[in-house]
Amino acid sequence: MDVLLRELREGPDGIVQYRDTEVSGAAELTIGSAANQRIQLLGLAVAGRHAVIRRTGSRIELFCRRGCSVQINGKKVTSARLRGGEEIEIGATTASTPRNSKAHFVPSWRKPGWPSVRSPGASWW
Repeated sequence: MDVLLRELREGPDGIVQYRDTEVSGAAELTIGSAANQRIQLLGLAVAGRHAVIRRTGSRIELFCRRGCSVQINGKKVTSARLRGGEEIEIGATTASTPRNSKAHFVPSWRKPGWPSVRSPGASWW
């Protein structure tokens, strides 16, 4: 699965800034507060291994680890098929998936202040 992660934040001047990181060849995209997760989100509401996004054939699906949940479009769920256009909330972080994303899954993660979204080995601001 090829993924483009777009990290967004509002600068002190009010202008939204972003930083892109590509993740290629990943069988799945892990999400959690542990340092070894592809997307690391910090916060009390985020488990060490919170969720995983996986491509199965032409389907992209999100699965929460046991005891965890996320909000998709305001509804609490433990798993969901992602079709594009969803707003995914995990703790204080929100991700938006683009509509019509046939070739790539491109979540944009937004969190107040400096986001704590990162991919292991990636360089950040």
